[in-house]
Amino acid sequence: MSKAKPRAARSSARHDTKIVATLSRQLVVDDGCGFEGKSLRRMVPFAELFADDEDVASKVEERA
Repeated sequence: MSKAKPRAARSSARHDTKIVATLSRQLVVDDGCGFEGKSLRRMVPFAELFADDEDVASKVEERA
């Protein structure tokens, strides 16, 4: 049996969902497809993990 999330966590999750949806709509208008909500939700952990652009570039170069 799973425990219900606290009210604050549910509220925060709904808020995050709204932010992603709003951002997605604007990015699709400005930059085209590829920025749908599902894609943005996958981009967030990547951006958090590789916040420094140089880290990403060096990792790509290592694999090439």
